Amino acid sequence: FEAVLTCDLVVWVAANDSTQEETARALQEITAGLGKPILVFMNCRVDIDTLARRRRLIRDPGLLERDLDGHWSRLNGFLEPLGVVPSARCAGHARAAFVGQQESDEKLLAASGVDGLLSVLRIEVETRGPSRRAMTIIDTARGPLADASAQLAERSSRREDSVQDLRKEADDLT
Repeated sequence: FEAVLTCDLVVWVAANDSTQEETARALQEITAGLGKPILVFMNCRVDIDTLARRRRLIRDPGLLERDLDGHWSRLNGFLEPLGVVPSARCAGHARAAFVGQQESDEKLLAASGVDGLLSVLRIEVETRGPSRRAMTIIDTARGPLADASAQLAERSSRREDSVQDLRKEADDLT
């Protein structure tokens, strides 16, 4: 989680074929404890191992959107009780984006839905980027300042105790 300390936005890649309860708890720590906004990308794992399956995805990119309501509901079921509310969410096929990029397959890349993710990220940066950057800088400084304040309070308390002890000794001498 160290990178989270200096980031402005957390992008969580969730999978549509697994439960994410443990990850949701980690997200709660990130968002509640550190106040980091979160964008959720639902990675739809449609099989694209064969050329025929890739062609099918290219022909019907809507495959990625089918049955997502149930996955979003399940995910929200983990997040809502923890108080985690994503600032944005989108879906796509990460592997199709990777393969499309590697093989210069523009159609597969377009069908992957990665443009939706990039669009959401672009909007997040353009509309909230400067304020989020400022908050990250403030949050980065707040932790050490709070630690220093606690240390000063502890030292002050110890000095006050020492002064009280010296006063008692002085009273005993008189």
